[in-house]
Amino acid sequence: MNAFSAATIATAYFLPSRSFACAQFLFCAMTAGICSLGNADEQSPCPAVPSDRRAMLESLEKLKSRSPRLPMTAEQISKLQASSQEPIVNNSMLRRIYLPETLQGSRIRQPDPAMTLPNDFGVELFWIASRANDCHYCLGHQEGKLLALGVLEPTLAALDCDWSLFPPEKQLAFAFSKTLTQSPYMLSEAHLDALRLHFEEMEILEIIFLVSRYNATNRWTDATGIPQESFRTFASSLTADELSKPSIVAPLSPVARPVPPSRLLWKQSIAQRATRSSRFPCAGDPSLSNHVRLLLNFPVAGQQIVNQLQSLETESRLSAIVRWAIFWTASRHDQAWYMQHESYQNLRALGLTDEHIFSLEQKETCPEELWPVLLFATKLTVSPQSIDDRDLEQLLEKKTAAETAEIIFTVGMAAFLDRFTEASGLGWSTAASDTSR
Repeated sequence: MNAFSAATIATAYFLPSRSFACAQFLFCAMTAGICSLGNADEQSPCPAVPSDRRAMLESLEKLKSRSPRLPMTAEQISKLQASSQEPIVNNSMLRRIYLPETLQGSRIRQPDPAMTLPNDFGVELFWIASRANDCHYCLGHQEGKLLALGVLEPTLAALDCDWSLFPPEKQLAFAFSKTLTQSPYMLSEAHLDALRLHFEEMEILEIIFLVSRYNATNRWTDATGIPQESFRTFASSLTADELSKPSIVAPLSPVARPVPPSRLLWKQSIAQRATRSSRFPCAGDPSLSNHVRLLLNFPVAGQQIVNQLQSLETESRLSAIVRWAIFWTASRHDQAWYMQHESYQNLRALGLTDEHIFSLEQKETCPEELWPVLLFATKLTVSPQSIDDRDLEQLLEKKTAAETAEIIFTVGMAAFLDRFTEASGLGWSTAASDTSR
């Protein structure tokens, strides 16, 4: 007999999966280079990751002609363009079509008084994160921004293949950003100590916030397959030798992630981390959740994230169980302990037992309707560069385009929260938040 109670079945369609043929869940989690989590007979080759600047620029140029994985009709595009006095980029257009307004993000980027890092440095970090995730759409935008800021192409090329041309503080920040992007579970106090030699505490938190947010954006734009705007150009004036230098940022080979711990080991590990003190001060009302207080160190940018999280609770097309199951799945594979605790507590509050929660990780015991969602969430969490058209086609067989958009958005938000809370060493007991400002 299935372990789920009748009440839970009625609430969240918890039924044993028998129809969605997939590779085993833990194998998918371990292999960052995996290409298809669907039926073995339907597997598609991994999308090729450009290995040097020449291949990268060619890929950025080709992105102009691709079709988005979520439909954007000519009528929708025309209507949106007519409603705006300013040109609308494709990312913003897709968000307006598929996401509730409160989840779309601010259409006018407001400066945050607590953010003090130079703008060009922030864009460089966005470039690093986008290249590390192989997000062509975001990468193309950052190329354009840096060129507009006066950065010369040899410097752009060096971002990809030779950090020795940058000052030590930038080299450390680039390396930190790459690790936070590709292997967030590997960050340690030593990484923070290295940054502290060059940056103030709140500058480091700003780096963490920005790179975490870039990881969310990368997952949205690349998974939805947004085409690049046609007016952008990706030509080069570099020599053949300069264009062929191999990337030190791109995910050119699989990264084996550790298997999430078993239920017993998880119980032990989660208890050990409950009282850890945040590496950074927490602002705001002490009655608020610690991650909200940490976000409020940035009164504009952080508040926008808080608003989006609140909107997910009230306006999402996805059920609370689906949303928190996505957060749980992502945090398990990112080894983000604070978000594992948050997800676990919310799933328990929704009526799930420990057995229910840990059964989400196996095809045989996960609900039939939920398994495709969590399988997709795993792949987008672990290996965003390997998402392809077939992944979206499989999800769209089960979900509407609007639901699929919110699934992608939620995985992106999980990527942000996992990195932001774990790099900050956030705990969740009362003692863990005693570093208030």
